[in-house]
Amino acid sequence: MSRVNGANLRFAVAGILAIAFDGQVASAADAPTTLEEILITAEKRVGTVQETPISIAAFSGNELADRGVNDSYGLANLTPSLSVGKEFIGKVVIRGVGLEGTTVGSDPGVAIHRDGAYVARSSVALFDFFDVNRIEVLRGPQGTLYGRNATGGVINILSNEPDKEFGGYARLDVGNYAKLRFEGALNGPLGDRAQGRLSVLYGQRDGYTENLFPSAKSRDVDQLDNQDLFAVRGQVNFDLNDDVSLLLSAELTRDDSNTPAYKYFDTTNAWWFNAFGNDQDLPDLRQVSQGFETEIPGSGRSMPSAGQADQDAYLASLTWNLDNMTFTSLSAYRSIDYAWLNDGDGFDTFFVQYGQHDESDQFTQEFRLASRGDSKLQWILGAYYLKEDAKTFMAIPFILGTPADYIMWDGKSDTEGYALFGQATYAFTDRLRLTAGLRYNKEEKQGDLAYNVFGGLVEPPGALGEPAGTTWADILDDSWDAITPKLALDYDFTDDIMGYASITRGFKSGGFNLLAAQYPYDQETLWAYELGVKTRLADGRVIANFGAFMYDYKDMQVGQIANLTVAIVNAGAATIQGLEAEVRALVGTGFEVNAGLSWLDATYDSFETEDPGWPGYAGCGTLVEAPRTISLDGCDLPRSPEFQGVLGVSGSHALANGGNVSIRGDYSHRSKQFFTQFNRDIVSQGSYGLVNARVSYAAPESRWSVSAYGNNLADEDYFVTVFESGVSVPGTVVPGGILGAPRTYGLALEYNF
Repeated sequence: MSRVNGANLRFAVAGILAIAFDGQVASAADAPTTLEEILITAEKRVGTVQETPISIAAFSGNELADRGVNDSYGLANLTPSLSVGKEFIGKVVIRGVGLEGTTVGSDPGVAIHRDGAYVARSSVALFDFFDVNRIEVLRGPQGTLYGRNATGGVINILSNEPDKEFGGYARLDVGNYAKLRFEGALNGPLGDRAQGRLSVLYGQRDGYTENLFPSAKSRDVDQLDNQDLFAVRGQVNFDLNDDVSLLLSAELTRDDSNTPAYKYFDTTNAWWFNAFGNDQDLPDLRQVSQGFETEIPGSGRSMPSAGQADQDAYLASLTWNLDNMTFTSLSAYRSIDYAWLNDGDGFDTFFVQYGQHDESDQFTQEFRLASRGDSKLQWILGAYYLKEDAKTFMAIPFILGTPADYIMWDGKSDTEGYALFGQATYAFTDRLRLTAGLRYNKEEKQGDLAYNVFGGLVEPPGALGEPAGTTWADILDDSWDAITPKLALDYDFTDDIMGYASITRGFKSGGFNLLAAQYPYDQETLWAYELGVKTRLADGRVIANFGAFMYDYKDMQVGQIANLTVAIVNAGAATIQGLEAEVRALVGTGFEVNAGLSWLDATYDSFETEDPGWPGYAGCGTLVEAPRTISLDGCDLPRSPEFQGVLGVSGSHALANGGNVSIRGDYSHRSKQFFTQFNRDIVSQGSYGLVNARVSYAAPESRWSVSAYGNNLADEDYFVTVFESGVSVPGTVVPGGILGAPRTYGLALEYNF
């Protein structure tokens, strides 16, 4: 497929504008006069953002389509305080709270829910979404209603469900880098008491980075950061009677996209890098020369591919409306098969690489009983169960002249989790409400580990001082429990201004670091104190929400370095505080402005660790014990930019022929952020901003539409992740990073029926 070039794009934009203004602009009487609010289920009952005393960013599927956002990276550019990156697996952080470990023994700090069901693995936290009804980003710990691993917050992705009307849509997107993306859905009745919906997604795109390694093309890794994706979702809703409905859903995802490119961009003091050709010799940031070898020499084992993120998901949701309450049962199963490869050295000859292959099978069951009606007391009670069986295989093969040069880990982690929860809101008056909630969490984990070095099996438990005969299965067996309460007060100062104050507790269970010889680490907890104001002003033409928060973060699960080995320990404490503001406003006729800004101060209170880069690349830390032990007190938490901001402007004009022309521009900004706890400038990303634009024409009744768009119009070079290569010696740092998407542009066509 030929690439779309700039001249073609300009021609297309001119064509859209010509169609749009082939007639006079219609009367302004058809323009909206108030801002529309979408319905949300953040508290597991229907409400709106303005009436829910939580810091929430919510986006409808139509709004996301209008902005050209269809993946989690794009969602982060709309949402202050949300950071999305990749470091072998997905790294999702809200208000400085996120993920430390990278194997199946570790859990995320931000919980992702797909159609109400929890997704346990961060390996699939970076994804495309399709046929979406809405996405809700809940900032701050949601320990009472969501439980485990919602310490930083929750991201809810809700799909469009079947209804009784026959219809659907088809959306085709073509662009540069040979982009071809098709998304569509077909909906309709299946008899008198059933409805069905079938949704599909297909995406292909050339890579943003060219791999010049001699055998890259024959290995199908000459294009890195590419996309090769297919997904299908089928849903059937049964109205069993007037009060009972059953929704069945099955979703299949096959993602064979190659791994992103890790660009090694500074090897100044690393003589072993400079003795060979390496990525730094290629001045283009989007060119590398890296080998990807799926076979592990001398082991008889291999990685499945250079990139894979396959999922099968099944869901059954039963809703039973009783006289004054609703019973809900949500059963979900999800299997994940995830793999990646990374050239670990940056040399233009094959020397060392990293690879990981994770497999996970999880089942969750939730029962809820919730009040109905308009009584002063609204309540919800629930029980939750999770079972996950997961395993990981990670390998570091070397080419050192012998047939068995490798390090390999085989690990597994089996988890069972239980919870009971309840939350109630009582209205003392028409304006004053008190919410109280409590959840009891219990988790049990059993694991195992085999550590193989250069062809010889190693039994590390002995190194921990354990008696002979002790196995890793004996060591990796632990349980944790926690109570996570919530207390909140909200008050309507006027019909359009609501204020709230809340105290909540978040909990993330302990786990296993399956890449090191260490004992299980313990749970971490977070107390959050928050104040907020939500307003609807100017007769509904302005919505402005403001919040302030402070976190007391204890027993943080952090990566502590000792003798150049990374262990995850409960060695840290931190204080996090911040401010957030979000405003939407109708300005004039047919124009809307949206803006958001967050300020974050996230620093360690206490954390001591070794620093392999000391002293040559000292960052924030202060040396406390020679040769490399430092204190990181006062250093910034990773992926916690001080400022994040978004600004969007859109205009829409109705035409005399019944059509509509619209144009919008979006700008997102992030200040400097560090990617490790050491706060080195060389392992950071400075401030940057991204500009996106879109112009569209919609035919009468929105039967069809055509849009021309451009993202990252300034072609800004920026890293979504920078990490320190393991191919180094004390006193040196070799940084490698994953670049964000370059300038992209294209045409999007949509047909609705």
